[in-house]
Amino acid sequence: MTKILVAANLLVACGASLHLLLHYRRSTSAVAWLFAIWVLPFLGSLLYVSLAIHGEPRAVRRRRARAAAIRGSGRASVLAGADYPAGTVDANLASLVDRATPFPLTAGNAVDLLPGGGAAFDAMLAAIAGARREILLATYILDPGVVARRLFELLEERAAAGVEVRLLYDHFGSFRLPRKTVQRLAAASVCAAGFLRPNPFKRRLQINFRNHRKILVVDGREAFTGGLNWADEHDERLASPRTLRDLHLRVCGPVVAAFRRIFLEDFCIATDEAMGSAESAAPSPEGTLPARAIPHGPDEETPGLYAVFHGAIQRARMDLLLVSPYFVPGGTMREALRIAALSGVRVRLLLPRRSDNAMADLAARHNFGPLLAAGAWIGLVDGDFLHAKALVVDGSWSCLGSANFDQRSFHCNYEIGIEVPDRGFAGRVEESFRAELARAVPLDARVFARRSPWHRALQNAAALFEPLL
Repeated sequence: MTKILVAANLLVACGASLHLLLHYRRSTSAVAWLFAIWVLPFLGSLLYVSLAIHGEPRAVRRRRARAAAIRGSGRASVLAGADYPAGTVDANLASLVDRATPFPLTAGNAVDLLPGGGAAFDAMLAAIAGARREILLATYILDPGVVARRLFELLEERAAAGVEVRLLYDHFGSFRLPRKTVQRLAAASVCAAGFLRPNPFKRRLQINFRNHRKILVVDGREAFTGGLNWADEHDERLASPRTLRDLHLRVCGPVVAAFRRIFLEDFCIATDEAMGSAESAAPSPEGTLPARAIPHGPDEETPGLYAVFHGAIQRARMDLLLVSPYFVPGGTMREALRIAALSGVRVRLLLPRRSDNAMADLAARHNFGPLLAAGAWIGLVDGDFLHAKALVVDGSWSCLGSANFDQRSFHCNYEIGIEVPDRGFAGRVEESFRAELARAVPLDARVFARRSPWHRALQNAAALFEPLL
């Protein structure tokens, strides 16, 4: 019996290793997986099959084909491109963003910042209550509670009034959502679906591809995006041991058409529906801001937000502000930040002292040393969990959305961002973080370098798991 098990493990390990060598993306993670496959009998191969990011599942490939077909149809008429305002970005960054993203920069948009959770939830619920034709809502976490209960009531009410309601949630992030709730929504004519649920019978073994996007589109004319999930902990008005400080956006104007398309692509993959036509009349200009929706995910030909972030950091000349709840950037992105700091750019990282992921916090500290030595400013915010995500470069260009500055968002998750090249808007984004910047505790490079060997070992050990964080 023992010989049979040894032979079976050898066969499985050889098969997993061959697959890895044919498909791996990053050599550092490949070495770690090879170690796991051969050191952990059967378990290592099982973990590899379910967790390793080596290629796209069939549903992801199908989504890519559908997205290409939809985006190639009538794009120019629905989303007319616009030029970057003078003095916001250089020609190289403009070219990079144009090539790395499928949608053009559009003019005539209004973008409102909604700091905190309460104001954002109120604005979104008011928009849903006023819907007359269509509600499209995607979220990573849909958690039973006061916030979700009010949402469900409104969705059922609007569906009863004849509004088409589609709700998309991530299976992993919304694991606490009761099946009975989904059935009740379906009975009320709310079309709810989970995204890429693992199913071995459909050859979906991966649990790493998650839809982390937050999108709400109402009647094709108004959109919301940012970092908020539909959970009580995201509303600072509700009693909670620790609330989350977030940043959400309300968007009106032509760019809304891109958010609508991105949602429909995701929804059709989740439901196996035919895409049909995603076209609708582009919203009329409602403001003066240029803006672009940036989808990011394993189905995109180019990892949009990763390329955009890296290019923007490289081209910073004076100032760079990065806000993120997690900081596990990987070597390439960390080096871009370090070189920017060495070049004389004022690099500021605003991060929570303690997130909801202890392993990610330890891995973040592994990255602090080289940045502090290069002159970067790292401020840690105590108290509530700073969950906002923003990148502002040279006070003239901003990118906000759902993506964290970590390996999971860069390589595993479906994310959404919005680019706004405008000095006035960039100033508003920085102003929204003024309180956090003022009370953040800056790290001292010399003090940090003297941390104990025990802490250093823990942080370096956590960094070994960066590809999964």
